[in-house]
Amino acid sequence: MKKSTITGSGITNPIPSHPLATRAGPFLFMSGQMGLSERSGRPVQRYGELGGEPPFPALGLLAPDSWEEAFVAQTRTIYNRIAMLLEEQGSTPDDIVFHSVYVRNMRDFPTLARTRSRLFQGGLAPPVTTSQISGLPLPDAVVYFDPIGFVTADGYRLETLRSREIEQAALSNYQFGSKVGPLLFFAGVVAAVPERGAVVQGLKDLPARIHVTEPRLSPAARACHEAMRAQTAFVYDLFGRFLREQGLSFADLLKLNIYLRDVRTTDVLEQVAGELAPAADPAVALYGVESLATRFFLIEIEGIALDRAGQWRKETLASLADPEDPIVSHGRYPVATRAGPLVFTSTLTAYRDGANGILEDHRGLPDDGRRAVEDVVSCQLHLRRSAAALRTAAQAWLVYDRLARIAAHFGCGRDDFLKTTVYLADMSDFDVVEAIAARFFPHEPPALAVLQPSGLSMPDARVQIDAVLLC
Repeated sequence: MKKSTITGSGITNPIPSHPLATRAGPFLFMSGQMGLSERSGRPVQRYGELGGEPPFPALGLLAPDSWEEAFVAQTRTIYNRIAMLLEEQGSTPDDIVFHSVYVRNMRDFPTLARTRSRLFQGGLAPPVTTSQISGLPLPDAVVYFDPIGFVTADGYRLETLRSREIEQAALSNYQFGSKVGPLLFFAGVVAAVPERGAVVQGLKDLPARIHVTEPRLSPAARACHEAMRAQTAFVYDLFGRFLREQGLSFADLLKLNIYLRDVRTTDVLEQVAGELAPAADPAVALYGVESLATRFFLIEIEGIALDRAGQWRKETLASLADPEDPIVSHGRYPVATRAGPLVFTSTLTAYRDGANGILEDHRGLPDDGRRAVEDVVSCQLHLRRSAAALRTAAQAWLVYDRLARIAAHFGCGRDDFLKTTVYLADMSDFDVVEAIAARFFPHEPPALAVLQPSGLSMPDARVQIDAVLLC
């Protein structure tokens, strides 16, 4: 595989310092997509900006359309943009391997489902996870897609995964999973039996086969986390059954994205995962969201797994020792995994293992980092040289430096990053974080997605970042 940069002809790029996509073999890693007008470069707000008939599910009625108009117009525009990027590579809109969808208001979820029902054969969209987050790169954006596409290459093909464990259409209209070569992509798994319309609310709702230890806490403390413990157990059990259907196990997981309604419940997640999936050692992206597909869901997990029957082999980097700055993940998971030529990192923060806390002062960086942070904040004329800006820039520099060191461990460099995903505590920090990124990727920057979740994986973190590399 070789990395190539995709600029996209006639497609507005809201962040020109990063490409619209990068390609590696059959994979097209696209930057985060918003429904932008090609004329103004801003998110579309009206059907009239689309230059044609209003897309389904527009009703042609002023009052109801006024509530849905921006969301439907932006969603349709995003799918059009993805289709254009895929078609330029000889693919079709059906060749989406996976896409995460982030909305500003989960009340738009039914509209999203109806919109995509007309776009894909059989009404089922490619695998997707949808969540509500706190902020998007542009304030008038109401929906944001983070997609991976398929491009025909070297005999690879895109397959749709099937499951006997769940009737996917009863949950929502998207596919259960997809497979490209030896990699399997699973849509978000939640604690529900959609055929019965049942959501797991407590331990009494778990099937008899699922056993999870209740910690020695007061009755009040146990009750506080019972729903989270039960849902996490159900999710891991269901995910395990999905894997076994494909001839795989938890040991074959490469990457998990874990969405939590409350990041303070991470300890519950860790305890249950340790019991039900002790062999699982994937890289992990973990962050808080304001809402999932129903208001009752507390956790959702999507993942990538490796079919080891192929020629690719899995390699795990648990941590990276360094006397000055050891790299560790935020939990029981490794900092990175490798499958064949692809490396997936966990979300990294500026947590310092030796100091047992997040980096707060840029003067704690090495000399080159300290100078870079001071230069960046000074050059951002619209920013005051504030402690907050310096703190955010310092954390970003340390995270990018750690990503570069992980890349070096696997024998690749800064030009080999395919995609980075930046999670911010405050979207207004994006300019300073992006200026730091430019120092690390001066020649061939990766595709980029940027989000403001409702919570990051570590207290006091201002930024966390994960990456996909081609090594």
